[in-house]
Amino acid sequence: MGLRWNVRFADSKRFDAAVRALSTEKGNAAWGAYLTDPRDTATPAGMVRFLKALATGTLLSPASTGHLLAVMEKIQTGRDRLIAGIPKDWRIGHKTGTSPSWNGMTAATNDVGLLTSPGGGKDAIAVFVAESRRPNPERASVIAKAAAIVTSAYRENKN
Repeated sequence: MGLRWNVRFADSKRFDAAVRALSTEKGNAAWGAYLTDPRDTATPAGMVRFLKALATGTLLSPASTGHLLAVMEKIQTGRDRLIAGIPKDWRIGHKTGTSPSWNGMTAATNDVGLLTSPGGGKDAIAVFVAESRRPNPERASVIAKAAAIVTSAYRENKN
């Protein structure tokens, strides 16, 4: 957002206040730079490939893989996103992401994870809602609906 990092910004209220205090000109310039900066980008397809590699143990040691997957299953954020769209008998390990907003636009609202069916089958899912002016509950609902579609169409691999 064009701000020089200050440890006080770890408090989201202080960060939000600093963003609100930006001039429109400085905020617009920073927002444009943020949207076009390739360093903090991913694609849903790339994230699914990453999650599949994580789940199959090709990224980390077995101990680190197990630890990260266990942490992902304990995440409490985003209860209105992917988790809201899966049936009660499914499990999920996931990670949410939400970008800052400027002038009513949120650059990214995401949730990615590994779904586990009642039969033990696994599938990766990544839902990215980009550059939206819709309120957070509507963006979250889109993500939940995507999870509902995936789980309703899922068929256990009998091989």
